[in-house]
Amino acid sequence: MVRDCGLGPGSLAGGPLRDQSRATATVSGLRHRLCLRHKDAFHAPLLWPFHINLMSLDDMEPGAPSEMAFYSACIDGDLRKIGKLLASGLPTRTLEHGLSLATGAANPDVVAALFDAGAPMTAFAIDALGGKDGEQHPDVVRHYLDRGLNPNPRELLLRGADPNRRGPKKVAPLATALEIACKDDTSLFDLFVEYGANIEPSLFFQAIRPREVDGEFKTKFLLGKGLNPNTTSPEWGTPLHCAVYIAKEGIVKILLDAGADPAARSKCRQFGDKSQSEVAETRMKYTTNVPDLQASFLTILELLQTYQR
Repeated sequence: MVRDCGLGPGSLAGGPLRDQSRATATVSGLRHRLCLRHKDAFHAPLLWPFHINLMSLDDMEPGAPSEMAFYSACIDGDLRKIGKLLASGLPTRTLEHGLSLATGAANPDVVAALFDAGAPMTAFAIDALGGKDGEQHPDVVRHYLDRGLNPNPRELLLRGADPNRRGPKKVAPLATALEIACKDDTSLFDLFVEYGANIEPSLFFQAIRPREVDGEFKTKFLLGKGLNPNTTSPEWGTPLHCAVYIAKEGIVKILLDAGADPAARSKCRQFGDKSQSEVAETRMKYTTNVPDLQASFLTILELLQTYQR
């Protein structure tokens, strides 16, 4: 019964499909059902930035009632029903579609059963690895890896991964690549850029952080990519404001040498409308018991004054 499995009105169990329009409506109903179950899905983490191509459901040839029931069971994770339908004999194309649906629904047991039944690991199925609600069950990924999926980022990009697609934490893949970049290896960052990742000014604020050991290198690296040192953030103001606040003398000088405005006012949540010098002076008031910081802020104030002349 289509009503029972949520695909739409009417029954398909009692006999063959009466006409092509009814079959098409059934596929459309399945597509709509998948969208409702996973309307915010398919925003994958860095290494799995694929998504189900829901339009591919429209490309399915309208099938027999058993095929529609099979697709529904793959979404629901109904192994018992899937076992019965597999025993009845299903074409490879149907197994492939079922694998894609089960993968997108993050049903590892179903994925394993379909692989065991001979479902092919095609690009169509791999495109569903984005998973459910932006996350994938690790066992689903493991099943694919065990059957030969190459986890290399270049391989994923070659298969159509979007290098700008953000995961559930809303972090861009390029920001993650910058985090692990170092003087000796920027290959992952460069790879994402090669495949179309956007180099956004907000990356400065990934590089300029209190515990970032390679902040100077990463700041120079981003400047070398053409980023504007006078970009602004609603949270931190300019990169120079951020560098002053955390007392990074080296980064302050790098930004000033690159043309950062030493008198800019931030108009941001952290500092209100303060200039960089005012940020340094405020920080000095609250760090009187830390001689090293006091010395750093004095050096920074001298740099700011020098570059204003």
